[in-house]
Amino acid sequence: MEAVKNYLKTHKIMPFISFKDGQPHKLKILNAKEDTLKDENGQPIEGMKFLVEEDGERKTFFTSSISLISQLADIEEGAVATIKMGRRKTEKGWRSYFEVSKEGEEQFEEIDNPLIDEENIPKEIPIGEPPF
Repeated sequence: MEAVKNYLKTHKIMPFISFKDGQPHKLKILNAKEDTLKDENGQPIEGMKFLVEEDGERKTFFTSSISLISQLADIEEGAVATIKMGRRKTEKGWRSYFEVSKEGEEQFEEIDNPLIDEENIPKEIPIGEPPF
């Protein structure tokens, strides 16, 4: 709907990527910065906010996952990476993990993510001018 797109553009709200869908997201990494969000109890969550391009559209995502941040640390700005979130059952319950592959690499690296509950991250985060 055009009205919705205009609203988002007017209020400087960029689409937000959620990896909960379990699908691979092919992203061009444009920029990253430290950021803090609040959880459902108002407690701060420190992490990284990424500005990316997916299918020609600029989007953002936030993560406090040390495993994902560590994997993305070796990817240069402007590079393309594919990120996929998975879940597996362990002795301590369900755990999230991320698979990250830099364009041109075939293998995904799988690292456990015990520190973040990705289901409670907001779907959209308004950002101001300039975004980064």
